[in-house]
Amino acid sequence: FNLGDVDDEGGQLDAALSRYEQALTHARKAVELSGGSIGSLDGLAAVLNNMAIVYQKRGDFDQARQLYQDSLEHRLAIAKRSDETPDVLDSLRLAYMSLGDVDRSDGQPEAALSRYEQALTHARKAVDLSGGSIGSLGGLAAVLNNMAIVFEDKSDFDQARQLYQEYSYPPLRDPETD
Repeated sequence: FNLGDVDDEGGQLDAALSRYEQALTHARKAVELSGGSIGSLDGLAAVLNNMAIVYQKRGDFDQARQLYQDSLEHRLAIAKRSDETPDVLDSLRLAYMSLGDVDRSDGQPEAALSRYEQALTHARKAVDLSGGSIGSLGGLAAVLNNMAIVFEDKSDFDQARQLYQEYSYPPLRDPETD
């Protein structure tokens, strides 16, 4: 799995896919052997997500979208079996953002915005549940930034500006007074 990350970062996409295919085999076996434990499902979702990133870099948006969707399904299964925590919400935010990113890369701005709206819902909940932690606020800023880029690409500069301003000044909370 980590070797696939190294190959991906090094631009060796075919080698990365080969390593991720091996990791995928192991992750599926772990899910089977563990009876679908949360940890094994999370590992499987991570491998699928990393494979999707490689396909997206190659421009194979349909394959990337399918792998991101498969990863999301596993993350949703985890969410159904877990307490609603900032970490669980953040994993859902990332999954929806990834789908939005591939839609944006594939020239589908409306589909991207729909995915980003779903990510935004999870990001806002994570901020609320975490008490405004830096990590959750960073996740919220990332979603708002991606949405702003789509509006900018659509020449809706007022909407883009509004989103950029919202994430530029997140509602930081002072733990001393809250």
